[in-house]
Amino acid sequence: KVAIKITAWEGKNPEWSIFEVLWESEKPWVDIMGIALEWGARIRFGESVLSEAEKLKFEEQKSRIDLTKKLIFTIDGEDAKDLDDAVSVEKEGKNYKLIVSIADVAEYVKEWSFLDKEAFKRWNSIYLVDRLIPMLPEKLSNDLCSLNPNTKKLTLTCEMILDNTWNIISKKVYESVIASKFRLTYREVQEILEKKLHIGNELKFGWIISKELIEAVENSYELKMLITTKKKKAGILDFDFPETKIKLDENGHPTAIEKYERYGSMKIIEEFMILANESVGELFSKLPFV
Repeated sequence: KVAIKITAWEGKNPEWSIFEVLWESEKPWVDIMGIALEWGARIRFGESVLSEAEKLKFEEQKSRIDLTKKLIFTIDGEDAKDLDDAVSVEKEGKNYKLIVSIADVAEYVKEWSFLDKEAFKRWNSIYLVDRLIPMLPEKLSNDLCSLNPNTKKLTLTCEMILDNTWNIISKKVYESVIASKFRLTYREVQEILEKKLHIGNELKFGWIISKELIEAVENSYELKMLITTKKKKAGILDFDFPETKIKLDENGHPTAIEKYERYGSMKIIEEFMILANESVGELFSKLPFV
């Protein structure tokens, strides 16, 4: 199976060139990638893009606020391909300090660079049944701009102080550097909250639960409950639709469509990200950017 591009078509005879060869036609993923190609997906990166990405590296920047000592963690699905955002929740008396940090991709993808032009053509990453067509090369999407634990990452941070009635007392946005302490899954956070996981238990990705982590998770849940309670009182709509996932056998063939298990812990990250977006929107509402 190959992907071709029609270069000219006069009368009955089209002229064409092959731009992608999909080997192993008996493999299920070949059909999926074929469909992606038909609809315009770019499944490979050019040499100039890959070469530019390989030259990039993490560099310390003294101008950034250092958050590497804070207990910052990520919460994602067990099969997450990249880790985009990390949070920290601390109690300060009756108040909560919420830190939401996202990977600072713009630090590496400069305007009009090969990476920038390629990302513009792709628009977004594409999540397929069992694989991902990324917007940026793996050096960025899985390394420099993925908030993997115990490694320093350049980030943009929104820091908010909230009281116990969910009023935002203060908020600020700044460039930062973090080092996530834990990679948590939604299921693990739920089991910590339900007292099914305890201090000393090992997590899926190898870290050991500490007293500080349990406190941080419980603080996160408390803050999430304050947010959702106030939203309900204000009459804000809550969209929470069921999701499905396709189950595959060992050969990659679909065997069933199952309901994607929803955990209450998913709402923690959702609410924190919405709050950060609202704060950024308010802080920068007079400036001309999206």
